[in-house]
Amino acid sequence: MLIYKADASVGLEIAKNAILKHYGNSIGKTVELGRLSSGKPVVLYDGKEEGYVSVSHTENVVLIAFCDSEVGIDIENSNRQAPKKICTDITEWTQKEAYSKYLGTGLTREILNNSVPYGLVDSFVMDEYTVSVASADKKVDIISLTSK
Repeated sequence: MLIYKADASVGLEIAKNAILKHYGNSIGKTVELGRLSSGKPVVLYDGKEEGYVSVSHTENVVLIAFCDSEVGIDIENSNRQAPKKICTDITEWTQKEAYSKYLGTGLTREILNNSVPYGLVDSFVMDEYTVSVASADKKVDIISLTSK
C-alpha cells in the first residue's frame, strides 16, 4: 500500500500523478475520473475504464483510494465516538463504511447489523485518524490530502 501525502492546494495534480504512476505513465495518455452507472467513481485511463476509486473525508483530511479492483475507504478521527447500538468502536465503524463503499450500496441495514467479511477490510491508524480500506486486491494506493 502506497500513501501519497500533499496539501489540498496541490492535491489534484498529486492525485493525477499518482494515478499515472500506478497505471504506467505514458506520454500523451490522459487520466480522468468518471462514474459507473451505479454512481461509483472509476479511473478512466486514456478513455478506458482501468480502475476503481473511493473517497472519504473528515475534518481537514481527504483520502482517495484507487485500485485495479473494487475498493472502499473510510477515515474518521480516532477520538470520535462510534454509534454504540451499531458497533463497539470507531475502527468497526470505519470498516462498515469502507465495506459499504466497496459494495457501492451505502450503509444498508444488513451491513450495519453484521460484521464485515473477514480478511476483506484492513484498518490502521494514520496520525490521529482511523482508516479502513476494503478490497480483495491488497495493492491499493492512497492519496492523503490535507488543508491547513
